Amino acid sequence: MPLYKAKILSKEIALNYQEDQKQNLEKALNTINSKLEKYNNLVGKVSDYQILSLLTIELQDQIFDIIENKKNIDNVEDKLTSVINENIKLKDKNIELDIVNKNLLKDNKISEDKIEEIQVEIREIIKIIKKLYHE
Repeated sequence: MPLYKAKILSKEIALNYQEDQKQNLEKALNTINSKLEKYNNLVGKVSDYQILSLLTIELQDQIFDIIENKKNIDNVEDKLTSVINENIKLKDKNIELDIVNKNLLKDNKISEDKIEEIQVEIREIIKIIKKLYHE
């Protein structure tokens, strides 16, 4: 395993790392050193241990926020999935109702046509009756 040398709080440390993790290690160390800059006013006034403790608390708080955000994202994703599934069910129901509606319209047309035929026959019967009555 390769050895990576870095400085944290002006102290050199050596870390073993896996080759494929070098970028992540550098990124993490840069982030830590960047965050430590806001504690520069404490250097020499309190121990490095106390400064690192403050940073640890800050980073842990950020981790909690990330975990909470992840839970919120998961909840939103679950709700979205539920809404999508409900939407799919409603679309399927809409398709079914469209088919029923088309069938009813078709039946209605057939009924109207039959009523029209019956009305025509009734008119013809009335004509015949009138004709017979007037004769």
